[in-house]
Amino acid sequence: MNKKMVNRIIIYVAGLLVLALGIILNTEAGLGVSPIISVSYSISQINGFNFGNTKIV
Repeated sequence: MNKKMVNRIIIYVAGLLVLALGIILNTEAGLGVSPIISVSYSISQINGFNFGNTKIV
């Protein structure tokens, strides 16, 4: 892989981490959840699973 592709992958992964951090902070602060993650959040609350693992599944 060339250097440009490696840089793009690093920026992509960093962006995913920032988005995930925003979702977790929003949920933990009690501000609510967005419609796109409401299903996984509800399943994690009902079954007691970890929210992150539920989101991945």
